Amino acid sequence: EIINWVALDREQHSQHSLRVMVYGLEDQYGSSEHQELRYFSVREDAEPATVIGSVSVSDKNRFQYTITEGDGSIYFGIDSLSGDIYVNQPLDYESATQYFLVVRAEDVGPSVGVNVSVLVSVAVEDVNDHTPWFPDKLLMFGLKEDAVVGSPVFAFHARDADGTFPNSALRYTLTFDPEVSGSPPHFPFHINSHTGTMTVASPLDRESTPTFVFMVTATDQAKRMDECKQTSVMVQLFLLDVNDNRPVFVSADSVQLKEDTEVGSVLHHFVAVDGDQGENGLVSYSIMAGNKKGFFTLEEKTGICFFVHKPDEYKIKIKMLFS
Repeated sequence: EIINWVALDREQHSQHSLRVMVYGLEDQYGSSEHQELRYFSVREDAEPATVIGSVSVSDKNRFQYTITEGDGSIYFGIDSLSGDIYVNQPLDYESATQYFLVVRAEDVGPSVGVNVSVLVSVAVEDVNDHTPWFPDKLLMFGLKEDAVVGSPVFAFHARDADGTFPNSALRYTLTFDPEVSGSPPHFPFHINSHTGTMTVASPLDRESTPTFVFMVTATDQAKRMDECKQTSVMVQLFLLDVNDNRPVFVSADSVQLKEDTEVGSVLHHFVAVDGDQGENGLVSYSIMAGNKKGFFTLEEKTGICFFVHKPDEYKIKIKMLFS
């Protein structure tokens, strides 16, 4: 296996030449009359003392087995008589996926025999031993009610510390309970199961539904369903008001004025309502036309219209101004 240790740049060097030199096992591990190679695998959750295989080299001669070197010498032990290799320390796939050992088998029979060096490769198998997690257990954020259908709202990202794809790959689901949220049964959002991105699925209206409470769950893709692990985050989404409602008059739109009405009398109280929130729902009033001679005054904030001069005959139009 050839591993690249530095970044490559094709524009600077389009080709590279390598010299590969192959040495015999005796050259690398010292002179010996015989050498062997063994492969074993073990789950990362194997308990200490679990036997993963044997390096026994003969059923006839008596051999004594010892681990002479290798990066796995502290994680594995060997039965000196049988050659069985067993787990000595807890393993963790996320820390190391493979170990190498050199086992020496010495013939301890009555006659001088063959000494054997056994190269052992131990592959650690990943186990779905990590539960996914979200950075927060509760999320709260706002979204303008005029968000366009199809636009992204939020990207949920859970984490999983397992080392292989099935055990760390996450799929996202969204659960919405209208009774908990106090909202209508229709849920106007959609979540991409692979990316965790939530988008607007239908038009929003803060005046009808100001908030949504729902849960997002991330589940890993372990091969066995009973080994799958998951985590959830509770979400509260607030719709932010935009000025999308026109004020509407709820008071009468016509007024009769008697000839003997006294100057300074209240002519009419104009009332309009606006479904928007905060400053967007504040209404101000003004006379648009028909009051050139100033027979009437209208309070901007209250909508109260006063009679200030006597006309013989007059018609008035009211325009409502809003922020």
